[in-house]
Amino acid sequence: MNIAFRFILIVSLWSCIGSLSAQDDAMQIFARAENLRKSNNFIAAIDEYERAIALQPENPRFPFSKGMCYFTLKDYDNAVMAFEETSKLKSDFVPAYTMMAKSYQALERFVKVEESLDLAFKFEMNDKKRMAYKESIIKMLFDQKNFEKALRHINDAKALNPNSLNILYYEASIHNSKGNYEAAKQAMVTATNAIPVKDPKKVARFYYELGYAYNKLGEYEKSSEAFKYANFGPYKSLIAKLSPKFYTTAAICYMRINHFEKSKEMLHTALKMQPNFSQAYVFLSNISKKEANQNVALDELKKAASVESDPKNLANIYKNMAQIQLDNGLYQEAISSAETYLKSEPKNYQVLFIKGIAQYHLKDFKQALVTLDNVANTPGLDVESSSKFYFALGLAYWDVKDFKMAKNCLKRAQYGPYKSVSTMLYEEVETEEKNNTNKKS
Repeated sequence: MNIAFRFILIVSLWSCIGSLSAQDDAMQIFARAENLRKSNNFIAAIDEYERAIALQPENPRFPFSKGMCYFTLKDYDNAVMAFEETSKLKSDFVPAYTMMAKSYQALERFVKVEESLDLAFKFEMNDKKRMAYKESIIKMLFDQKNFEKALRHINDAKALNPNSLNILYYEASIHNSKGNYEAAKQAMVTATNAIPVKDPKKVARFYYELGYAYNKLGEYEKSSEAFKYANFGPYKSLIAKLSPKFYTTAAICYMRINHFEKSKEMLHTALKMQPNFSQAYVFLSNISKKEANQNVALDELKKAASVESDPKNLANIYKNMAQIQLDNGLYQEAISSAETYLKSEPKNYQVLFIKGIAQYHLKDFKQALVTLDNVANTPGLDVESSSKFYFALGLAYWDVKDFKMAKNCLKRAQYGPYKSVSTMLYEEVETEEKNNTNKKS
């Protein structure tokens, strides 16, 4: 063996010994760091982990444990950096992704939470845990009403377990919120067929979504049957909103603002639910009377206006004409009659309301919003009149997609007979607003 070869061999041996020594030293330092962490001495533990990392930078356990210290100290930014360092060293280190998700959750960086849990799902081998990660993502997106993203993750989860009750529930609830009632029904039929009990305390949320889907599909008998098992806790009031009585109450609210088509739609829905609901027929009759051709009455009022000399009496004639013209869908004529009256009494909120509703029906939303806003802000209004005016104003803002103002007005309309329907419409506006925001993003 020549001298050069011996020298190389000795250097190699010393290098190996040095490397083994560094590893031994790193593990000893790591053990001290772990003891410090377990005794809640986190700052000192972090220093020791740094020393171990310097000696053995390829070991993923070191930055992970350091990250756990930062997480316990609520230093979430540094925790994320440590967990990211761990995942770079070992891409399938699942706890790094789950802790990363918790750190991002604390920082309210929800897109990163989704990404982290999705990586945990990718590398996890245990199917039960994989479902748990997906369910966490879906719940977060569901709570945020980010339905499109949630549905994509639901598809992943269903590929793993197509009969998961929680996943089917989220799927149905999302589809109901989006108006995809047939898809919601199918999801809940699958879920309820798999549930062995029908105790409302345990199954109310599933049967509510099923009953809601049936209701919106016009399958009222099946809806009523499903609601028997959902009539519990918070679902009682939700079910009440889908009853003939509720639809009739809503119809009255629409009728009072001369939205006859919507009112009739509500009343016919009530009758489909309960054909012997006599109250609905009474209100349909009232609408028919208002919509009936009243040309003869209008001609008589026009004759009266042509010969009346007393300004006050003349104004009242035009007020009556404006109301009849509004009821008969003669919107431009109603505006003209209202404006004639308002020349003598410009702040009469009842006639201003007639004018605003006529403008609304003509889809002159810009002018309607100005008129109805003036009416709704009339000083000294009684609660019922104020609710009525804000209800109409909220619908007008909704039509022009001003969701913020629509919600504000509908919130102010939540009193007396307008409370239930305004609350329901507020929720619908909020859902549409969030769906629009998600589409833009």
